[in-house]
Amino acid sequence: MLVQHLANAAIPRYPQAYGGKIVFSANEKLWRVPRAGGVAVQLTSGEGQDIYPRVSPDGRWIAYTKISRSGSDVLVMPSEGGVARRLTYHQGRGLDNIVVTWSPDSSKVIYLSKHAQWNPSVQQLYEVPVSGGLPQAMPIDSAVGLATFAPDGHTIAYNRIFSQYGNWKRYDGGMARQIFTYDFKSRQLQQITHWSGTNAAPMWYGRKIYYLSDQDSKRRANLWVHDLETGRARQITHFTQYDIDSPALGDDAITFQQGGTLYRMDLPDERLHAVAVSIVDDHRYSRKRIVALKDAVRDSEIVHNSDLPDRINYAISPDGQYGLFSARGQLFSLPAQPGAARHVAGTSGTAADRPAWSPDGRLVAYITEVDGNQQLAIRPADGGKERVLTQFRAGYFFAPVFAPDGRSLALSDGDHRLWLIGLDGSAPRQVALDKRQGIHDQSFSPDGRWLAFSMAATGKQRDLYLYEISSGRTHRLGRGESTDALPAWSPDGDYLYFTSARYVQAVPSDQENDFAMVKSTGIYAIHFSALVGGIDSNDLMAQALALPVEPANIVQLDARQGYLYYLTKPIALFDGVLKGEQWLLHRYDVKTGQDSVIAKDLDSYSLSYDGKKVLLKNARDYSVLDAVAGTMQQLDLDQLRIEIDPPAEWAQMFNDAWRLERDLFISSTMNGQNWEQVRERYAALLPQLGSRSDLNWLLSEMLGELGNSHVYVGGGDNGDTGPIASPARLGVDWELDQPSGRYRINRIYAGDNTRPAYRSPLRQPGLQVSAGDYVLAINGEELRAPTVPDALLQTSGAAKPVELTIAGRPDGPRRRIRVKPVGSELNLRELDWIGKNRQLIDCRSDGRVGYVYLSNMGQRGLEQFTQQFYAQLNRQALIIDDRWNGGGSVAEYLLERLRRTQVAFTTNRSGAMDTQPEELLRGPKVVLVNHWTGSNGELFPYLFQQYGLGQVVGTRTWGGLRGYNGDTPLLDGGYITIPVRAVLDLNGKAVVENHGVDPDMEVENMPADLLDGHDAQLETALSLMLKAIAGKTNEASMDDNSTARVGVACCAGMTDECGTSSSMTVAWLALALRARAAISIAM
Repeated sequence: MLVQHLANAAIPRYPQAYGGKIVFSANEKLWRVPRAGGVAVQLTSGEGQDIYPRVSPDGRWIAYTKISRSGSDVLVMPSEGGVARRLTYHQGRGLDNIVVTWSPDSSKVIYLSKHAQWNPSVQQLYEVPVSGGLPQAMPIDSAVGLATFAPDGHTIAYNRIFSQYGNWKRYDGGMARQIFTYDFKSRQLQQITHWSGTNAAPMWYGRKIYYLSDQDSKRRANLWVHDLETGRARQITHFTQYDIDSPALGDDAITFQQGGTLYRMDLPDERLHAVAVSIVDDHRYSRKRIVALKDAVRDSEIVHNSDLPDRINYAISPDGQYGLFSARGQLFSLPAQPGAARHVAGTSGTAADRPAWSPDGRLVAYITEVDGNQQLAIRPADGGKERVLTQFRAGYFFAPVFAPDGRSLALSDGDHRLWLIGLDGSAPRQVALDKRQGIHDQSFSPDGRWLAFSMAATGKQRDLYLYEISSGRTHRLGRGESTDALPAWSPDGDYLYFTSARYVQAVPSDQENDFAMVKSTGIYAIHFSALVGGIDSNDLMAQALALPVEPANIVQLDARQGYLYYLTKPIALFDGVLKGEQWLLHRYDVKTGQDSVIAKDLDSYSLSYDGKKVLLKNARDYSVLDAVAGTMQQLDLDQLRIEIDPPAEWAQMFNDAWRLERDLFISSTMNGQNWEQVRERYAALLPQLGSRSDLNWLLSEMLGELGNSHVYVGGGDNGDTGPIASPARLGVDWELDQPSGRYRINRIYAGDNTRPAYRSPLRQPGLQVSAGDYVLAINGEELRAPTVPDALLQTSGAAKPVELTIAGRPDGPRRRIRVKPVGSELNLRELDWIGKNRQLIDCRSDGRVGYVYLSNMGQRGLEQFTQQFYAQLNRQALIIDDRWNGGGSVAEYLLERLRRTQVAFTTNRSGAMDTQPEELLRGPKVVLVNHWTGSNGELFPYLFQQYGLGQVVGTRTWGGLRGYNGDTPLLDGGYITIPVRAVLDLNGKAVVENHGVDPDMEVENMPADLLDGHDAQLETALSLMLKAIAGKTNEASMDDNSTARVGVACCAGMTDECGTSSSMTVAWLALALRARAAISIAM
């Protein structure tokens, strides 16, 4: 795609009018332009992106958010320009510490922050003095978003959800934003809007509240107004092509960006004006520059597969003398011995990727772009003209595989098809289609007669297939009884080797009565040349023999003269690998049966055609191993440097993102959108892009037209080279002693020092620090207001110890201690929050109701379930708190535990009773959800309802059940995501998507209740459980007197009145005693 970049390119975002001018963000910086338009004046500079400028009501100051590699924080500067001052030192990540507005008296900046929160989805409104000082949380709950003050100065109109960057268009799920008013004096909350979609960015003007809504017939985000006198809503603007972006009120005008144009709507007459803006700068982000490529080298396919290991995205030459690499959309050949790299293919505007060498080393094949589509191309390895072999009208294509004679290639695509492509110009031939999984392990026989590959058989099992190229016939080997894959032919064609998961190596869980099958794969051989009179598929697999290699997780297999090379993967944990395990490259001697490890701690490899050289990848380094001599030569990737043309790259990535969704998105009809028209509409804005963040915004808007969950955009090379944030935190709440100007510790979060992830810095042995102690200096520097503690801690970083000067009072005796900080307090605060909830439940139920909190359905959620659930099997009922659950993939695993049904008892000589099956809690259960419960986190309550396990309490969930397989990288390291799977009910109808899970009992937490310490959702769930177990014996703990009243002792320390246990009945007890007696007689 050729795009003529504009000389004064810019997307003017986040504008606000003030004093006859408009401040806005463009090309990563803040600018000022006359109200009527003209040449803009640059206000800020330096690294990072400056966004959300908001002018103080008195017109003197501009507060804004700076986002950089050093973190995100709030800064303030004079409105006429000048030096900016930093007001916060939170060092947030990504979109955090967002300036929202000012206090009516212009003394404080109000911003939205995740600072000091216990969950990544929770934010709070804070206010910080314009003169600097300790930020204070505002007296409102954490369900907050963009806000605007009423003329009375103590009421706000606001969203109770912040998703300003949510690009999901036509969204109607549980996080659809409504506008409320909240009075800080009376603590009264009132809902203003009721449209099921978007109602955002409220702007209070007199007796009217202007806002952004998509309730017109086109579902475009336009300006609407709510009249507080009449209660009626009215549409103001009627844009149809693009949504309005980031409107703001100021100086009797609402300003916004729409379709790349800055607009001003004057008030009260509501007249709309386009404001012409000219940006004159040094094109820092769009001019050509030199970049290093070592960290940009792609090691694997960019589209991930859930069924087979990703193919590598680099290759070693057949003679082992060169490596072929893809980086920044271009291909490079790099010699194993010292020498210069050579450019092979690709430009800033046309990407080349997924390279392969021909067996004779004369040609290089790769995937390129022609007229906006991916095609297979070849060119001479030593330089020459490119030759395009295909003319596909659509499709994503994986790395090609050459036939031994170099005259054809096997190529698989994103629609799970396998193609045979000839170099003679013939039309591509479809070899196979696997509707369930992709095909990525194709292998030609040495004589070129056969193409072996694996496809899905049943479920996750795979079978081997043989495709006879001359006849076009396909033969299936196996019956779907195990996963057979990774076929590899011996050089003489006598044997077909493959891997198969035929070993059953059961590893028992040390937490419950369960098993996991690990290292199930071995290597097998079929004596192919012994066949006479054609192929009998069943007879062929029956002749397979196991080779004497240890079962392992084998992810790559190659056969060379007399040897097999294979890569084994460590036992995978949910995150990372099992400690002590290694990636190992083996070489197996076919004649002697000797198996040896020739390389360790590698990530992947590419084997030369003769098997003598191996190109190994380890992190960002590549080395060539002499497989015979055992010597290693590291390649010099530091020499890979090119000049990039950012606008050309942006155009390529725009088209690539559009094409990736077209070719891989779960809905082939693109959810009913005319995808070509969508591309054309947003491509018109490409010439205006002035920075990499502009591209992310444009991609987000374009992909948002899919109206689908899990469509994300992020990252990319924006040229920011500043240091990466590494905040140091102490796990405390700070309090300012106003008379002395000193800071004392208001609270220390205890954490759990037996678990490294929950280590509390100030709860280490020997420190003797308590709440109420003063910190007078940090690293020898005196700490006095308005300097805040985090300002002094920022120079330390989480990896270095911090010296604190401690005293019992501001003028008391001093002592110094050394503390190892943490990089984040989230774990400590979350554990505290969970502990308070459990204490409440224990106290009010006399220990009869259990409580499990799940912050996600990933590694963290799995840890939480394991640590909390099994410790509470002695409870009569269970509350599973799924609120603010960010999703993952373990919902079904957890539900399997919750669905277990008791059918018997077990006992021992001492008469101890246990359930059969084990590890179950048979009592009633309830699940808590809220608007922030999303993805796999909301699949959990949906299935909970379908299984009839109990009630769901709370508010409607996010509404996103179309999942993806990870980030799909773009040319410069940015990424998009591509939803590829959906959840349907038994009638084939999509569920939850763009609606959410409806609770059985809707309960909303009100700000006033939360401020008073009442969690209505949690308390409702507890009431349901107490009612369900009223009068019932605690069956789970009838043999354990120590747990009978586990919660009673806690009541003395709680302000809330504790509930009392109901009178016990003997019904279940009699049943259990009869069962025990029967067991005793049987024994």
